[in-house]
Amino acid sequence: MPIFLLRMPRNIQFIVLLCYFSATLTGGADLLAQGNEGGSSAALENPVQYKARDSAVYNFEDKKLYLYGDAEVTHDDMSLVAGYIVYDRENAEVYAEAVLDSAGEWIEVPHFTTGDQDFEAKKMVYQIERERGIIYEAYTEHEGATLSSKVAIRDSTTNIYGLSTRYTTCTNRDHPHFHLQANRSVVVPERGVYTGPVLLHVSEVPTPLGLPFALFPNTKGRRSGVIFPEPGEAPNAGFFLKGGGYFWAINDGFTLTTTADLYSRGLFGLNTDVQYKKRYKRNGRLQWSYFLTPSPDPDQADSKPSHDIRLTWSHQMDPKARPNSSFSANVSGSTRSYNNNSLQTTNQLLEVALTSRLSYSRKFIGKPYNLSIQARHDQNLQTGRISFTLPEVTFAVSRFTPLNIISTKKNLGKTPWYKRLGFTYSLRGKASVTSFDSLLFTPQFTESIQYGIRHNASADINLPVFKHINISPRFSYQEKWYPQTSTRRFQDTVFVDIPSGEVDTLFDQVFVDTLAGFQAIRSFDFSLTANTVLTGIFNFSQSKRLRAIRHVMKPSVSYTYRPDFGQEKWGYYGEYLNTTTGNTVVYDPYSILSSIYGAAPGRGGSNLFRIAINNTFDMKVCKPSKDSTATYCGPSPRVNMPYKNLVNLPLLEQLNLDWSYNFTADSLRSSPLTVNIQTKVGQYIRIQFRNTFDPYGVDSNNRRINTLYWETSKRFFRLTNSQLSLNLDLKGKPRQKKNLPKSAGSMSEREYYLANMDAFYDFDIPWTLSARYNLNRQTGISYNPDTILFTQSLSMNGSVNITPKWKIVATTGYDFRNRDLTLTNVRVMRDLHCWSLSFNWTAYPISRQTYSIELRVLSDVLQFLKLSRQKPPGSFDDF
Repeated sequence: MPIFLLRMPRNIQFIVLLCYFSATLTGGADLLAQGNEGGSSAALENPVQYKARDSAVYNFEDKKLYLYGDAEVTHDDMSLVAGYIVYDRENAEVYAEAVLDSAGEWIEVPHFTTGDQDFEAKKMVYQIERERGIIYEAYTEHEGATLSSKVAIRDSTTNIYGLSTRYTTCTNRDHPHFHLQANRSVVVPERGVYTGPVLLHVSEVPTPLGLPFALFPNTKGRRSGVIFPEPGEAPNAGFFLKGGGYFWAINDGFTLTTTADLYSRGLFGLNTDVQYKKRYKRNGRLQWSYFLTPSPDPDQADSKPSHDIRLTWSHQMDPKARPNSSFSANVSGSTRSYNNNSLQTTNQLLEVALTSRLSYSRKFIGKPYNLSIQARHDQNLQTGRISFTLPEVTFAVSRFTPLNIISTKKNLGKTPWYKRLGFTYSLRGKASVTSFDSLLFTPQFTESIQYGIRHNASADINLPVFKHINISPRFSYQEKWYPQTSTRRFQDTVFVDIPSGEVDTLFDQVFVDTLAGFQAIRSFDFSLTANTVLTGIFNFSQSKRLRAIRHVMKPSVSYTYRPDFGQEKWGYYGEYLNTTTGNTVVYDPYSILSSIYGAAPGRGGSNLFRIAINNTFDMKVCKPSKDSTATYCGPSPRVNMPYKNLVNLPLLEQLNLDWSYNFTADSLRSSPLTVNIQTKVGQYIRIQFRNTFDPYGVDSNNRRINTLYWETSKRFFRLTNSQLSLNLDLKGKPRQKKNLPKSAGSMSEREYYLANMDAFYDFDIPWTLSARYNLNRQTGISYNPDTILFTQSLSMNGSVNITPKWKIVATTGYDFRNRDLTLTNVRVMRDLHCWSLSFNWTAYPISRQTYSIELRVLSDVLQFLKLSRQKPPGSFDDF
C-alpha cells in the first residue's frame, strides 16, 4: 500500500481505494491523466489504457503504476502484455518483465506489438511518446524465420538494432538445429533484415562457413534476389559452376529467372525462365536455353564449335476469362544435339521426338457452329526430320434438323420421320511443310509448303424398327481443293553432266512435274447401319454368395457403298507408258499432296458389309459390409450376423468382335477378325488383350494370298498378331488426410500444387508400386512366314516410407530384346526437421551413371544454405 494512504483516516482510505480499483481493474482510462498535473502523460493525445489480473498499485510519490499478473498497457496501436509492468506516468514510459514461477520457469513473458512489429522479450523498456525502447533477449518472427537478439534497440523510425543476433528457420525456438550468428543487425520495416558478418552454427556449434554480410528481404509480394551456383566437376567439361544467376520479381504476376553454367574447359550454358500469371485471365511459362560446346580440335579448319538451343512454352487461358473461347499452347523444340551436349542426366536424355501444339477455339452462343485454329510441330531428334502445320482452321456446324420447324397436327405425340433428318458440315484448311532441321528458313524449305482445303457434309436419319432396332441411313460427301497437281513421264535413257566434266547415263527414269492450278477432288459414300441391345441375366440360388450374372450384347450390322473412283470417267488418275517393259503404269497425280488431306479417292469400289459385336459381363455378389444400414442379403437375417450388401463386380468390361467383307474387291474380300478383351482383377490389376485372326494364307514372302487358310490347314483363321497389356497399381492406405493450410505458400503456389498434385511426393501414403508390362506376338516376317516374333517391355516405379521421415523412390524398366535394364533412378529423402537430406542416383546405364547428395534448409528464404556433392557421368571410380 502506498505510504500516503497510511496517513489518511480509514474511511478516506476505503473511498480512495474503491475509486482507484474501479477505474483500473475494469480497464478504464488513466485516472491520473485526467488530473493534468503537468506530467508527460498529459502531453499524449490519447489516454493510456491498462488492466491487470492480480493487482494494480499507484505510487503518488514517484508517479508510477505497478501492474501484476496478465498486465496489459495499450496506447493507440501499441500493446504490451506481461506478467509485471511498471508505467511511469511522469516520463510516459513502461517497463515490463517476465515472471519466474515456482518451478524456475519464466512465464508471462512480455509481448509487444505496434503496427506490423510483433516480438517477445524477457524484459524491456519503452517510451510511449517517443516510440523507442530497449528490449532484452528479444524474439520475433520474420517471413517464416525467427530472429532473436540479446539486446535490441528500437528507434523512433521503427528500425530495430540488434546485438548478438541469431537468424534461423528452425521451429525449435530455444535450441535450434542451426542458425546464422551475427554480432550486429538491423531490421528495417517493409525492407528486410541487414547484418554484418554471419557465421553458420549447427546445433549451436560454430562452423567455418560464413558470409561477410547478409540481407533477408521483407518486401511485400515476390522478392528479387541472387541465385547461388552449384559447384562441381565433370570428367569431360572440367570444374563448373551451375545454376547461378538472378531471380527478378517484376511484379506479383511476372517473374524472370536468368542462370548460367560455366565450365573450366570452355563449355557455357545460359538459361532464361519467364513465368507469368494473372488470376482469372491466364498463366504460362517460357523457357529458353543456350549451350555452347567449343571445338574439339581448334587446329582443324573443319572443326567448329556447337551452338545448341532449346525452347519450351506452355500457356493456358483461364476459362473464366472468356467463357466461349479458349487458347492453350504447349511448345517444345530444340537442336538435335542439345540433350547430349548440355550434359543431361534426366529422362530428357531419352527424348527421341518433340511435339508442339497451339490451339484456339470459339463457340458462338445460340448458334450450331464453332471455330477452331490449331498449329502443330513434330520433330525427330534422331533423323532431324521436322514438320509444321501453320495453321489448320476448322469451321464446323453441328448436327441440325431444319425440317423440325414444320408444324404437324396429326399423330400428336409421335415425331414424323422427316423431322429426324439431320445435317452436318465442316470446313478445314491448312498449310503444311515437312523437311529437315538443317533446311529451316531456307528457300527450299519455303518452296515445299503445301496447302489444301477439305469440305465434309453429311445427312442422316435414325428410324426405330420393331421397337428395339434402330436403322440409320447416312450419306456423306467430301470435296478437297488443292492449288496444284502433278504429272509423270518416263524416259528410258537420260544423260547427266557431273561436276568432273564427264557425262553419266541413267536408265528407266520417272520424272515428276508439278502443275499449278486449282484442282477439286470429289467423293461420296452411302451407309446403312442397324443396331440393338440384348440383355441376359442368369440368376443363382439366394443362399449362394454369387446371386446373378448379366450379359449385355450390343450387335451392329452396317453396309457401306462407295463407287470406284479409279475409273476413267472420274478423271482422278493418270497413266504413262514404260517403254522398257511395255506396261502402262497408273499413278495418282495428287500423291504429292497426301500429307494435307490425302490423295485421290482409292481405286476400286466398296460394297462393304461389317459386323461388330460388343459384350460386357458383370456379376452381382453378396459381400460383407461395415455399413450398418446395408441391406442384409443372406438367406435370412439373424441376430449378430455381419452386415452384407449386394455389389456389382465386372467380369469382362469388354469382349468386342469386329469383321467386314467387301463384295466389290477382286481378291482378299474378307478382313481380319479382331477380338478385344479388357477386364479388371480386383481393384489393382487391369488386363487388355487384343488378337487379330486372318482367314487367308500367306506365300513364302509372308504376303497375303487369295487362298483361304482352311484350304491348307483345315483351320478357319490364322493368328497374326496378339497384344497383351498388364497394368498394376498398388498403394498403402493413406494416413488421415490433412487440408492444406491457408498460410502455406502464396496463392499461385497453392493453385499450382492443387492442380499438379501428382508432381509432388505424398508422405502420407506409406508405399506405392506401379508396373506396366506389354507383350506383342507377331507371326511371320519377310521371307519366313513361320517366324514368331515376341516384343516385350516392362516399366516399374515405386516408393516406400521406411519411417515417417525416410522415403525412397525408384523408377526402372527392363528391355527384353536387349536383355538389359532401362534408365534407372533412385532417390532417397530424409526429413531432418528444418533440414532436408536427399540422395539422387542415376544407377543405369553405366555410361550415364551419376549421383548427387544435397543437404539444404527447408526454407525458401535460406535456399542458398545448402551443401552439395555431385558426381557426373563417368566418374564413379571414387564413389
